[in-house]
Amino acid sequence: MRVRQLFPATLGLLVLAGSAIAAPQDAEQRMRAFFAATERQDVEQMVAAVSEDFRWISIEDERMNVEVVGRDQLRSWLDGYFRSTPGLHTQLIDLQVDGSYVSLIEQVVWTGKEGRQERQTATSVYQLDDAGQIRRAWYFPAQDTAGESAPAVGSTAP
Repeated sequence: MRVRQLFPATLGLLVLAGSAIAAPQDAEQRMRAFFAATERQDVEQMVAAVSEDFRWISIEDERMNVEVVGRDQLRSWLDGYFRSTPGLHTQLIDLQVDGSYVSLIEQVVWTGKEGRQERQTATSVYQLDDAGQIRRAWYFPAQDTAGESAPAVGSTAP
C-alpha cells in the first residue's frame, strides 16, 4: 500500500525566536527541529509551525491540489495520518535553503498492512514567511524505495 503523500516531515518548521529567518542555517535548524517533532508525533508543535494562511499543495503531473488549508485542517490531517501509519519514522535525506524556500528529500518508513516494513521518499518545497513560519508546502509524488536505505543529511555512509 502506498502512503498517499509523504507529509509530516516537512510541514512545520518550529517557530524559534526572531522575526525573520536571518540565515540559511536558521531555516535548517527549524527543519531539523521539525523532524524531531515528527518523530515524537507532536501534532501541536507541528501546527504551531505553520502560518494562519498555510496551504499544503500536492503536485502530480500537470495538476495541483490544495490538500490542507489552515491550522485546523492540518491538525485533523496529522491526527489521522499518525493513527493510520503505524511504526512511522522519518529521515531527512537532503535539504537545501534558497532564501525563503526550503527544498528537501525525506524518507518515511512505516509498518504496512501485512506487517511488512514499507519505505518511500518524496521531494517537497516549503515557503517560509517573514516570521519563519511555513506559509506553503508543495509535495511531489512519493517514490517507493523498498529495500533501499539512504544516509541522513550529514551522516557518513557505511
